[in-house]
Amino acid sequence: MTNHVVSVFSFTKTKRTVIPNDDHFQQLLSWLKLESEAEIRQIAERRQLGGKANAEQTGETLLDLAVSQHESSLGGRTLLTLVKRNRTLSLPWNRLRVGTPVVLSSEDGSGTSQPGVVSARRRDSIEEIDSASICHPTR
Repeated sequence: MTNHVVSVFSFTKTKRTVIPNDDHFQQLLSWLKLESEAEIRQIAERRQLGGKANAEQTGETLLDLAVSQHESSLGGRTLLTLVKRNRTLSLPWNRLRVGTPVVLSSEDGSGTSQPGVVSARRRDSIEEIDSASICHPTR
């Protein structure tokens, strides 16, 4: 097993510690899971406070989307192509770029939210790859 040397900084001194790879990646996975859960809570709170009328104006939310295509991808992940339910409409201005973490949820709030990452975007669609297998690995 290969080990990494990690520097732990404090205000008074630097301490070097050896962390086994498995522990390092398990810690990283737990942090990703915590971050994902916190993002889901924040998005739900913003949705409740801002209301549906203002949700898309911030550029952080896209509403009334439908899955137009889904494919299996590497590592057991799923690639979804999302479009406006009314397909004559293009997507509104938004801040979602390739690599942006996102959360998919039903508009009525039922069901579970699904974390993912934007993998492509076009004028009329956005592609998302689910990251559930990253944040919640099955071993």
